[in-house]
Amino acid sequence: MEWVRIGIDASLARARSSGTGRYAAGLLDALLAADRDNDYVLYFRRADVRENPFFPPRENVRVRVTDAPLTLLRIHANLSVALRCDRVDLYHSLGFFLPALWWGTKVVTIHDLHTFILNEYWWQPGLRISSLMLRAHIPIAVAQARRIVTPSRYTRDTLCERFRVSPERVVVAPAGVDSFFRTPPTPEELAAADRRVGTEPFFLQVGALVPMKNLAGTIRTLGRVRSGGRLQTARLIVVGTPLRSAHARELRALVARLGLSDAVTFTGYVDDRALRALYARALALVAPSFGEGFGLPLVEAMACGTPIIASNVTAMPEVAEDAALTVDPHDLDSLGEAMERVARDTTLRCDLAARGRQRAARYTWERTAHEVLRAYREA
Repeated sequence: MEWVRIGIDASLARARSSGTGRYAAGLLDALLAADRDNDYVLYFRRADVRENPFFPPRENVRVRVTDAPLTLLRIHANLSVALRCDRVDLYHSLGFFLPALWWGTKVVTIHDLHTFILNEYWWQPGLRISSLMLRAHIPIAVAQARRIVTPSRYTRDTLCERFRVSPERVVVAPAGVDSFFRTPPTPEELAAADRRVGTEPFFLQVGALVPMKNLAGTIRTLGRVRSGGRLQTARLIVVGTPLRSAHARELRALVARLGLSDAVTFTGYVDDRALRALYARALALVAPSFGEGFGLPLVEAMACGTPIIASNVTAMPEVAEDAALTVDPHDLDSLGEAMERVARDTTLRCDLAARGRQRAARYTWERTAHEVLRAYREA
């Protein structure tokens, strides 16, 4: 690829509590380390000056703050003007939205299409505006982009079927896992985790508190296995921030109604050191989501040697393969049986942990950056 100037909206990297934010941070770090041949212009919002790790300029990287009161105004107007002023040759959107008023070469990452194919989980109070924005912008981005990056074959195949996109326009670039999660937590981090959630065994669920993650199903299953006498002391630790307060209230009400207030702990967002310690302490990561375009908690857990119970739908079987017990997310009996198996069978936990570490070794941000650079060359 001849020398080009590449523009990327790096403001997403500030949102470490979201999967898209973690993807943006991991990819940017690897991309800027791997590519010394091209120039980069990173675009930020004003809050990034204090909070975004990519704001300080690096070698072959320029930074520009471009902001507006409304996100769509910033993307379509301000960012379009900035791209022209900076003479950018190629622009890569790290998540769904492309600037409509800039006509240069475009690449877009489409993480999933669940707002179209699983809209019953999106068309709810608090999420409807986001759903409408995605439903309006994804078809435009797909039409305008020279290359589309997806984190999984599942998302690629869904995209090609839904929008009749040629597979040659799509580059599958699975997300990576930070090497930080491949090293064990320190004794101090483990002690801090014990103080935060206690020392009794627990299952762990990680991700935004949204209906698609099926946290209500996990809570109901926990109530069943406890009341049935199979796992009377089983607990659940929930790490993640609510995207709408109403759903968080519904979940807490469900916990209270089932008499699980002492068994379920909502931690909110935790930093990576605390998260790594929770992975290390957990009996298993429980991920019965109705839909994932990739599932970063899966690879983080695998890197930590945490057993996984995951859904058998969308991208999760592709990501975990034989390193997880997979269940139908609608079948709470199967989920309960899997939780009981993992809790009681030490040999199974060790086997899943070993398979997970081996599987996680394939997911590196360097590999992701390599595939994204291929998308740039082809575009």
